[in-house]
Amino acid sequence: MPFPTYAGLAIKPDGTPYKFAQLWPTIACPWRGPAAQQTISYVERAGGEILTYDANQDASIMLTQYEDAFAAGVDGILCNPAGLYELYDVSKRLWLENGIPTVVVDIKIYESEFVASPYVLCAPVHSQLEHGRNCGRYMLEYFQDKGEKGVILEVWGAIWHSGAILRHEGFHEIVDEYPDIIEVHESAPCDWRTALAMSAVEDGFYAWPDINGVFSHSDVMMDGVIEGLRVSNHLFKVGEPGHVCLTGVDAGPLGFKYIGEGYQDASAENSSFKETDASLKLLMIYCCLGLDVSDYWDTFVPGCVMTKDNYDEGAFKVTYIDHPGEYDYWPVFDFIVPTPTRLDPKVVLPNPIPGEEEMMQQPRLATPYGYYSDPD
Repeated sequence: MPFPTYAGLAIKPDGTPYKFAQLWPTIACPWRGPAAQQTISYVERAGGEILTYDANQDASIMLTQYEDAFAAGVDGILCNPAGLYELYDVSKRLWLENGIPTVVVDIKIYESEFVASPYVLCAPVHSQLEHGRNCGRYMLEYFQDKGEKGVILEVWGAIWHSGAILRHEGFHEIVDEYPDIIEVHESAPCDWRTALAMSAVEDGFYAWPDINGVFSHSDVMMDGVIEGLRVSNHLFKVGEPGHVCLTGVDAGPLGFKYIGEGYQDASAENSSFKETDASLKLLMIYCCLGLDVSDYWDTFVPGCVMTKDNYDEGAFKVTYIDHPGEYDYWPVFDFIVPTPTRLDPKVVLPNPIPGEEEMMQQPRLATPYGYYSDPD
């Protein structure tokens, strides 16, 4: 095992494994797919069992999968919600009546409009508003430096999705103050789908031929955005005449790809790696170590803006360059929340994300019933 930090963590005192479930709207996605594989690797390193569910973008299916996970006898659930309110009742019931906690990734479960459910163990997430603000700031500075007006096409994700709504609001919070510099036109909802994003870009240039910037609500649609620029004869690299300034959200695999190739300017970091890492740590601290994590109920996960200047550094380097798709070689970093371990914390050396050492949490949290010793 290249990174033994979690060794034995998910093994109960009686020798049986803790069992967890992870629920995703879809794992056929360049943002969620790696996060699901990361979770599998980390839980298996800990000696636990993990059930993986794919809801095919349907909240009603995820609701049924919650019940399936309960029937399978899981000790805890990691969930990236499909929908805003649909999972409120079931997650509340499983925790209050059955002691099965839920931690969320990316977006929260809501009780009512933008009132987060208190019946979620923890929600370590990025600020979706800040993602929009970061893209707005980048666009504003870009066109101020060029001395020309930006005519921006905003490529919408899903109209119901809290992340898309907040990214939209954050972006406009910045750019709407400068109508002489930035003009924004919105696409129809693309529901995070490549084909719809491609059509949105084509339709955008037909309606507004002067478009010179695109703000996509997510890099998961970037294949479609790029293809839409190509077929519209507007695909040029950064610095080339005719380049369309292109920003997105995620700093995920597709953002990394297109920034590296020179077509995309920037992407606000909405790291599935960091969010999944923090959520799973808190779930295991609570379930496996029996420790209180209420101080981390609403943990803010900070993020940078990925550009050509930093796309090959820190966690980006590990996940996209050194070990792409090699999830068992993704290290357990000390970041934002304490790292649980059943090893003697003195022999597990600190491992901050390079360049983000100030985010390292100490001390590590050890089990109250003794250190783990691998019989092998």
